[in-house]
Amino acid sequence: MKELIKGNKVSLIIVLLFSIIFNFLGLFFHHINTTNDLISFTYGYVDLWHVNNVFSIIRWLLPQLILLVYLGNYIEVRLLKNATLIFTRTNKKMKILLQFILQLLFIICCFYLLQFMIVIIIGAILGLELVLNIETMFIIMRLILYSFLIILTVNSSSILFKSIYGVYLVLIIQLEMLYISNLILNWNSYFLVYIPTTNALVSLNDNGLGINNDSSIVYLLILIFIVIIISINIFNKKEVLY
Repeated sequence: MKELIKGNKVSLIIVLLFSIIFNFLGLFFHHINTTNDLISFTYGYVDLWHVNNVFSIIRWLLPQLILLVYLGNYIEVRLLKNATLIFTRTNKKMKILLQFILQLLFIICCFYLLQFMIVIIIGAILGLELVLNIETMFIIMRLILYSFLIILTVNSSSILFKSIYGVYLVLIIQLEMLYISNLILNWNSYFLVYIPTTNALVSLNDNGLGINNDSSIVYLLILIFIVIIISINIFNKKEVLY
């Protein structure tokens, strides 16, 4: 992880500028009264009633794309760099993979904590009501866990094939899930809770669609656990990287 931070000052500045602009954009497209509103509608909003609104989807995907650009091949690069050492130490392969996964989680947490700090600063400047409560924590946890699930899935796929294919696959699946969510919304909104993508749309809470924070967090944790278990099982059987 040191090499990711070292010498990446330009990347940090780019992410910081993106975060500031992105958060300000959220103020122009929604009626925002509190910092919780700003977080929810900037990072967790897609107009499911009008999924043909490409702009709404792209804006929701932007933070994920930033993370995918910098972390999409995080495990792949390290496996390729140390392939001989890693694949000859069979008894330590699981430990090595788990270290990479924990590093990914740490970086994603830092990314969203940075977003949250910027939200607070922007909110203070513009006179928004500063809300720091249990709901705030749950909202941030949902955003972090969903992004971690996405990045983890892409990185885990690099055990089987190049990570760029994992990026395309995950993006396509997310778009398909949004369209499925639109169909379900017009049929029976109860089943929305079982679609991974809608668990990242924290703004749905304001529409009374029944995706409460605690069940959403448990659901995302279960999905993450499943991806990790599958990744470890595949990785332990690998002798070379694709």
